[in-house]
Amino acid sequence: MNEGEVESRLKFIKETIAVITQRVADRMGITYEVLQQKQKDEYWIYGRDIVKQGAADYVVSLGCSKKLVEKTEAVEEQYMMFKVQRKYSACPLFRSPIN
Repeated sequence: MNEGEVESRLKFIKETIAVITQRVADRMGITYEVLQQKQKDEYWIYGRDIVKQGAADYVVSLGCSKKLVEKTEAVEEQYMMFKVQRKYSACPLFRSPIN
């Protein structure tokens, strides 16, 4: 990759971030500069504050039924020359093995 290509890609990424930042600022009813200042040191909002500050329309909660959480599926996985049986919850929110 030559230097011009790297600079071109960096320029594209910066422009994309600027467009997204402007859209978020407009949605939140603040200026681009104010949002940039908030993001400078990592801007975290969550829960009801997301809605209050205009970053989201509403808060959602995701979950699986108890039946789905308790349902398991066994998967045989190959690691080099070893086969390992792993058990996973059927709930798609849990992706790590439970055994």
